[in-house]
Amino acid sequence: MPARRPWWPRGAGPLYGAALARELGIKTVIIPVHTGLFSSLGLLVADSEYQTVTPFRTEHLSMDLFADEFEKLSATVTSHLGDEGVRIDRILDMRYHGHRFDLRIP
Repeated sequence: MPARRPWWPRGAGPLYGAALARELGIKTVIIPVHTGLFSSLGLLVADSEYQTVTPFRTEHLSMDLFADEFEKLSATVTSHLGDEGVRIDRILDMRYHGHRFDLRIP
């Protein structure tokens, strides 16, 4: 008996829904009217987001240095998105010298 190749109908539910339902013994398949528009609609109604990151290495912590870097990054973000209604979150991903894992500090 030949082995069947597995298939995964991700993103093609309406195309394969009836065949899959028949194979599983499911009598009813519900397919939304505008399935192809969901990702486009989500793109239109989602909030705009712009992320920027800069590597920064220092041997001595200085809040003035961080403030200067954050101001540069904030200027970059507002130049792309404007400053009206923009929320800027400042997050540090830090690590100790010699360590491989970051510590996220909001």
